[in-house]
Amino acid sequence: MQQTMSRPQPNMPPNSQNGGPARTQSLIITAITLFALSGLIIGFAVGAVTRPKQAAQPTAAPTVNPVAQKSQPTTAPKTEPQPLGCPIIDQSDNVGVADGTTIHTFQIHAVDKSGKCAQSGKAIEAPGITCKLWLSKSTDDALKGTAAVGTNIKAIPQPIKGEVENSLTFTDSQHSQTQMCDDKGHGFWKFSVSPTAKSGDYWLVVLADWDGKFYNLSWVPFKINAN
Repeated sequence: MQQTMSRPQPNMPPNSQNGGPARTQSLIITAITLFALSGLIIGFAVGAVTRPKQAAQPTAAPTVNPVAQKSQPTTAPKTEPQPLGCPIIDQSDNVGVADGTTIHTFQIHAVDKSGKCAQSGKAIEAPGITCKLWLSKSTDDALKGTAAVGTNIKAIPQPIKGEVENSLTFTDSQHSQTQMCDDKGHGFWKFSVSPTAKSGDYWLVVLADWDGKFYNLSWVPFKINAN
């Protein structure tokens, strides 16, 4: 039997030549793959664009320790000395016993000259006033004695004319016979009468002297009884 081979006819479809169906299938698979890859890439891109940004964490401000301001010490203005009235006697005993043990108290405050001597006046509340208490037999001697030392602060602790020395023993170490009155113009004493003091009538005399510029004094009767 004789076999014959036929040639492709010119009017046959192109895809029927040289494995046409397999080539077409390969192109379709490639197109689908590219389409899928492009979709995946677009999805990643959209996700990156639409992803919410995380809120920025606030930065803590550095802690600054306040620097303490040093307060400047204030100096109270000094009160200028002015004329003194007779010191007001706030507390006094009028009778003492010469036993060396009985304690007596005496207290005064400084005043200006606006009132009546030894009875009234505006209180002077200022530092710088020297006060002294002593025993005298004569008020005239007390006046003369203070006139001699009133402008000399250093002489005030010394015995004053008419002073009966060693008759009073001052028992408070913080309040000696001659002392600086406090910043309110107050003077305070505690004393006993020496056993050697003679009984009789005396005067307790007190002096207030402001910086040796102005001074004044007061007195009260004081009777000493023998032990």
